[in-house]
This record gives sequence, C-alpha cells and structure tokens, in this order.
Amino acid sequence: MTTSAMTAAGFPWIFVAVWFVKMVPSPLPWGDALLAARFAAPTSAGILFSMLEAAGMKDTWLFRKARVLAIFDDLDTVLLMIPLKIVLVGFKWELGLELAVV
Repeated sequence: MTTSAMTAAGFPWIFVAVWFVKMVPSPLPWGDALLAARFAAPTSAGILFSMLEAAGMKDTWLFRKARVLAIFDDLDTVLLMIPLKIVLVGFKWELGLELAVV
C-alpha cells in the first residue's frame, strides 16, 4: 500500500518537474523545477474525500484506504523536501534539526 501511495504522489511531482524543464517558454533549471513542482503537483486527497463523503461512503473500507493514501502522500512530500533542500543549498546543520524533528 505504501508503494502505491508514494507512486501516486511521486509521479505527478516528476511529471510537473519535467514540464517546467521541457515545456514552458522559459525553462527552469532542474533544481528549481523540482522544488517548484513539489508545490505545484496535483494532489487529489481533498477532492476524493469530498466525493466519497457526498456519495455516503464515509464508513467504507475505500474511505479508510483513501485516508491512508493521503497520509502517505503528505509524508512523501515531507520526506522528499529535506533531501531536495540539501541538494539545492548544500548541507547545513539547520537541515539536521529539521530531519530530527521529522
């Protein structure tokens, strides 16, 4: 289950980064594209929860699975941001504090 959640969160991030590098009129460098894509990549957790709630499926296994996938989506964002910061700005001791908190 965690692999599918990480894939569901990671693929849009990579696709949006490639878009920023290859398709926009003034392309971004890879480091900037990866960072911008982390915030621009789509996530469907809110829409999915609203649709399941509206369909009366809040007490189903599907809703519980979607909630777990959304949690791993957020975890994916946090876990990928720290290494990305290290690559972009170099290792600083402050990033060690962030890593310890996470």
